[in-house]
Parts: sequence; structure tokens; C-alpha cells
Amino acid sequence: MITVRDKKDCCGCTACVSICHHNAIKMHCDEVGFTFPQVDVTKCVECGLCERVCPIQNDITLLQPKTSTVAVATDSQEQLTSTSGGLASAFARYIITELKGVVYGCTGFDCFHVRHIRVEREEELALLKGSKYVQSDTSGIYQQIKKDLNNGRYVLFIGTPCQVVALRRFLHNEYTMLYCIEFVCHGVPSQQILTDAIKELCLEKSDVQVSFRYKNKRKKSIRCLQLVDNDYKNVQKHHLGKIVYRKNWGTNCYITAYTHALFYRDSCYACKFATQKRAGDLTIGDFWDWEKEYGHIPNSKDGLSQMHINTVHGEELVNMMGKRICTKEISLEKLLVHSEQLREPMRRHRNNTMFLADYLEFGFEKACKKALKEDLLKIRKDYVYRFFISIPGLHRFYKLMKPIWRRLF
Repeated sequence: MITVRDKKDCCGCTACVSICHHNAIKMHCDEVGFTFPQVDVTKCVECGLCERVCPIQNDITLLQPKTSTVAVATDSQEQLTSTSGGLASAFARYIITELKGVVYGCTGFDCFHVRHIRVEREEELALLKGSKYVQSDTSGIYQQIKKDLNNGRYVLFIGTPCQVVALRRFLHNEYTMLYCIEFVCHGVPSQQILTDAIKELCLEKSDVQVSFRYKNKRKKSIRCLQLVDNDYKNVQKHHLGKIVYRKNWGTNCYITAYTHALFYRDSCYACKFATQKRAGDLTIGDFWDWEKEYGHIPNSKDGLSQMHINTVHGEELVNMMGKRICTKEISLEKLLVHSEQLREPMRRHRNNTMFLADYLEFGFEKACKKALKEDLLKIRKDYVYRFFISIPGLHRFYKLMKPIWRRLF
């Protein structure tokens, strides 16, 4: 039976729960909300399936990318309503409209239960848009995918690398009608931490959707914590409902702590999938503000993505997309310079242990501000610095003050 002796040896993918035919395994939360499997020994028959399916406790063969590109969806609306280049949405739309298939992806529609859902109607795709900086619940998803595949449906699965590996190990057999897209993952906090962060904002409205990016008037993707009214009609039309809360990186504790790797799963800090070798047919991730260095891509003003084609199967899907996406080949070595998680896992924040202890005693906000005190001060100083040098006519004065500024800060 599966045993988790060290928390870093479990990524919370739920593959062991899904593979158990005797309903002997349940996921249970630890004190900060991360889920781990517990086995009911009275039901377990020692078949070993749960051990063999685990993506962490087994050796995994990863794939060297065949081709690396920068890419973008050519539909401007797809880009504007997506985090970066709109690739995931473009692929999902193609699977549903052209192949009459189904898409499985993560939704933040319920901010208190971020989870994977099944989508087979084009108007529902908006539910999957946006970044979700929290662990997604995949309970029951792998079984649904297997059922769709056995019924002859095309399936697109979008998730973290460990979720992609978990799905493939659960299925065991290769399915030509399954496409897996992984995103470049930094790490995942627990749902409990996100829930507490939202509840401590003291919002009167509880039925809200969460997202962690928006595009400003200059089409730049801004990291934030954003909560909007859960108006399904507006979501279907690609328009947000009333924004009930939005604070950008540097002013909101949760999103700032996320980017500083303060409260990920232990497995994320030792992630075996944070390497240039990949798990999915395709790998996608951010590719912002590099156009000056690598050249122009048509229609890129609204956002760019990096895309790695890792399998022949993934290459076939890209070719089927035709003019729906625009790609430009780039060397993997150049991308590795800018993409840390294609080289190594995120490093645990120096105050991670202190945060977890204070979180249990004092709550999220107080613990977060204490743990990030130095980081938040540095961010504020940087804001002042950038504002100062942006004022016309002060450039010469800035050059004179630069040595003094550096000594002070």
C-alpha cells in the first residue's frame, strides 16, 4: 500500500485514490490544508496499484523537447481574455469545435474550491481561462477521462506536469485521442491557505471567482489577486462581472508570497519535473517582454507564450491548428535563461517555516506580512525608485543621485 513517509514524496495528484478499486484510500488534509493519502487497511487488498501509479515514488521517463517556439493565438479576443498568448484556449476551442472532443482543465469559478472540470461546450471554455495559483482538485477526473477515451472521444487535458504524469500512469495504455498540455509550474499552495487569505479580506460577498492575472490598458499581464462576482452569463460572454477586490503584486500578500515561494507544497521545492525534459505532449508558459531580444511575432502585442513540442503527437496537434496560432522557433537554450522552472525547482523561502508556524497561530495576513517584511520593503523601495526615474527632466539628477541611492538602499 502507498505510504508517505516524507511530505515531499507526495504531490497531491489523487492518482492513488483514483486507481483503487476497493475505495480504500482517501485524501486527508494536514494542518495547513495540503492533502495526502490515507489507506483504510480493512479495505486494502495489497494489490500494489496505488504504489505503481504514483508519479513521485516511481522513476519517470521525461521527454526532451523536439522543438521550442514562442507562440500566440491569432484570434485577438482569445489573447485579450487569456493570461499570455492564449494558446491553451485556442487548443481547447479546436478540440471542442473541430474534433467534437472534451477538455479537462482547472477553473477558479468557485474561489473556495479550485478544481478540474470537464468542458464540452464552446461557451463554457471561459470557465477555464486565467492563472490559478493554488493546487487544483482532480478528484474523479482521471476516471472521467478514461470513460471519454473508451467512448471514442478526443480529450485534451491541461494541468501541471505531475498531474499529466499521474493521468498517464492511471490510464496505463497509450491513447491516440488523448492530448496532454502541461504548463511551466512554479509550485502550488493549498486551497486552505487561499481560502483563509480571501476570508481575511472580510468581503461581504462569498460567491466569487478568483483569478491571478489581468491585462491592463497596455495589454500587459499583471499579477494580482482578483475576485469578481460569479455571474455565469458574463463569464460565458468573456466579460468579468463586478470586480469586488483587486490588488496587484507587491500590495497583496497572497500573490506576493506566491511569487516568493513562501508556501508551496513540500514536493514543489523538490520537484522532479522542474527540468528541461517534459511530461506533456506540449508545454506552455509565459513569454513576456522579450520581443526586443528575439524579434517580432505578428499580433504579439496582446501577449506571448513559450511552447515546447515534446512528442510527435503534440506536433500533429500543432499542425492541425493551422493559422489559429502563430509560432516562431527559438532555441531551448535561450528559453532556459529566462525560465527557471525549466532548469530547477523554486527555492524554498527563507521564512517558510516561520510563516507556517505563525499562520497556525495568528492567521494568514499577519503571518504573511511578518515573513515577507524585508521583501515588501524592497518592493516599495523599487516602486519609489521607478517612479523617480520616470519623471521627465530628472534623468541627469538621477545619474548624480544613483550612487547615493544605492548606498542608502
